[in-house]
Amino acid sequence: MAERAAAKPTPRVMLMEFEVNGKGFSNCLSEADREALKTQLGIESDDALDRPVQVLIPVARAAGGPKAVIEAQAKTRGRFRAIAQDAFDQGQEAIPPEQQKFELKPL
Repeated sequence: MAERAAAKPTPRVMLMEFEVNGKGFSNCLSEADREALKTQLGIESDDALDRPVQVLIPVARAAGGPKAVIEAQAKTRGRFRAIAQDAFDQGQEAIPPEQQKFELKPL
């Protein structure tokens, strides 16, 4: 139990999830970034960008568990994810909300 009391809260990055029209979003990108987006989505042509694209934007940094960070930092209604700062710095993907082990309540 003493080990748990001495543990420090994990630094986390809170990400807000948006769905945007892929074509409209890609128009804001450089040609290289647009090609990277198409590669990431596994599509060949710009016509296939008509489907929605999921975008995660960092909106806050705090320490603690994912649920505590989101409940303390979320100022608006939306879909949020909180991942460890180390994982974010390494470019690892955030845990999808359906795999998180807690239920968020609307603000």
